[in-house]
Amino acid sequence: MLYLLLNLSFSVVASLTLSWKYYSLNKEKEELCSRLGIDESRKDEFKEMGDCSPLFRYARRSLTQVGSFPDTHTVSDSYVI
Repeated sequence: MLYLLLNLSFSVVASLTLSWKYYSLNKEKEELCSRLGIDESRKDEFKEMGDCSPLFRYARRSLTQVGSFPDTHTVSDSYVI
């Protein structure tokens, strides 16, 4: 029982930590885009950069959404993982 409780606690802490990190990274990229005047109309310029692109945004996905991308999904289709 203790093992199960520790695993659950670790999972909650890891999920909260990851959510906070994604929020922080997205906030930094939003500020960078605002400062440099980058918007969605320029996404073709940054599509080869992948997750280094200032337009890329991290998003938490539930387990039911993990397999929902079509096989043809690429970074240029969407800036959300």
